[in-house]
Amino acid sequence: MPPNYLGGAFEELTLSDKEEQTLEKMLHMLASSSDARVLILQQKKLEKFFQTLNPAHPLKVLAYTIEHPILRSDLQEVHRSFFKWRKFLEYFRRRMTEEFYKDNLKSFVPGFCDTLHVKKDVVEHFVSHRDWDGLIKSVLY
Repeated sequence: MPPNYLGGAFEELTLSDKEEQTLEKMLHMLASSSDARVLILQQKKLEKFFQTLNPAHPLKVLAYTIEHPILRSDLQEVHRSFFKWRKFLEYFRRRMTEEFYKDNLKSFVPGFCDTLHVKKDVVEHFVSHRDWDGLIKSVLY
């Protein structure tokens, strides 16, 4: 079960070294996989990656990804493939929805927006409508 981050500031959210390495490996694996069959064969590995990332706050995971050019490029490559994107969204949607229902997103939006230099009202719109796909796309491009 992910930790409870209620009442904190975005700047206080962290990723452990292991979480950073896992995120890097997972995104690179998804981005470099040539087709759906490869991902099907790697399903257990992906599930293990997602489990390792589960304690991390999903907004921190997204911000870290966008802030690092290689990871951002990997995520853009993942976005180009319906199957790969669906795999990534499976993790991200679940974690964002969990935090949404714990009312554990709104307090982190200002810091998230400051970190990525994006408009707060745009991010708030996606969060309030639980449009996690739209949220990622709004900061990815």
